[in-house]
Amino acid sequence: MAHDVIIIEKQNLYYLRGEKKQSLYNIISLSSLKCDMPVYKREGGEVALSEECLSTAIGRFQEKAGIRLKELHIILPHAVTWFNYLTVESLPKSEDEVQEFILWKTQKLLPIPKEESLIRYQLLSKEKGASKVLVAATFSQFVKTMENSFKKLGLRIIMVSPPTVSFLNLFSQTLPKNGLVCWLREEAYSMICFSDGFPIVIREVDRPINRSRIEPEIYSFSQSVKETYPQYSQEEVYYFDEQQKGELKAALSEFAKELDYKKLLQKSDEGMPELPKYVSALGVLE
Repeated sequence: MAHDVIIIEKQNLYYLRGEKKQSLYNIISLSSLKCDMPVYKREGGEVALSEECLSTAIGRFQEKAGIRLKELHIILPHAVTWFNYLTVESLPKSEDEVQEFILWKTQKLLPIPKEESLIRYQLLSKEKGASKVLVAATFSQFVKTMENSFKKLGLRIIMVSPPTVSFLNLFSQTLPKNGLVCWLREEAYSMICFSDGFPIVIREVDRPINRSRIEPEIYSFSQSVKETYPQYSQEEVYYFDEQQKGELKAALSEFAKELDYKKLLQKSDEGMPELPKYVSALGVLE
């Protein structure tokens, strides 16, 4: 079954329609729109989304692309989500109790006040005496405003996903057991540290990074992770650069491995030079 996905950036929208068949992805169509004004902005420690700007941009986008959307998946902008990795002895049985428990465990670690946060979690593993949980938190008002923007246009949001989570879903079969993954976009980047196969630290940043100095950045990030997680061992480094210019590969050591999205496609990406910008959209297709 084909799905519609929209990636929201500060002043760009990216649309992908595609489907996943037998573990491979079929791209049906791609489109993008440069917005006249930023759809969101940072104000101090908060992120404010403009309902009017987003509604206008989505309306313009549908007109430009010649499509009429009904249901869609949304990929959030970079750095509007904060992540925490928890290991707990056990989780409560009811869903409401789990939400309260996770909020209690993470509220001191998150930069978002409890009453303003929207919490989602993923149970990574459940063993006797130790459950591993990945927690994602964002501003509840940001999501509510986004939902209202789409509702005005008669659109229903199926799922909202942080970009790095979708990115990791796409490459789930090729991620390191112990090491680091670096995902570079044009105006943002993510770094993810894995220990024993689990993403213990996820960092999203909404500014470009100097590709020629990527190794010192990776080293600094890894050292900070080791201070919190002494068991972390950087045995492997994987990377993906949406610009695909080879600059990042040249700056990294020969031991770094490039994540290859092309082998996950049903057909060649010939004629789709912009596809690397849409990789996070592929990660929500099922």
